[in-house]
Amino acid sequence: PNRSCRTRGVYVVEAEVELMNLTITTEEKRLNGARYYVANVSYISGTNWWVPYGVSKQELQRDWLKLEDWCYSTFGKRPLNEWPTSADRWFVNNSSFWFRDHDDLLMFLLRWQ
Repeated sequence: PNRSCRTRGVYVVEAEVELMNLTITTEEKRLNGARYYVANVSYISGTNWWVPYGVSKQELQRDWLKLEDWCYSTFGKRPLNEWPTSADRWFVNNSSFWFRDHDDLLMFLLRWQ
């Protein structure tokens, strides 16, 4: 079952994405002065992209690629091996999806909720 709650200003969404149980927390961050809305992705077990018991590394990689592929098809591709700039609509960094627009973050949350 999908559940959500608001704790200390951080919106937490527990979502089940096919084989993967995720926790997605959000926060605002800045990159070169530009505001970004960040979705931090981790397993419900509390580990940050470590392989939980009973889940293979292949399943983990496949499921992570589902998140990235959805972002590519929804928000457009970014040039490979290019450092993110404040002009980017979105990018991935350290198990987090960074979105320039709050509406894009909401779309991400609604899709994976």
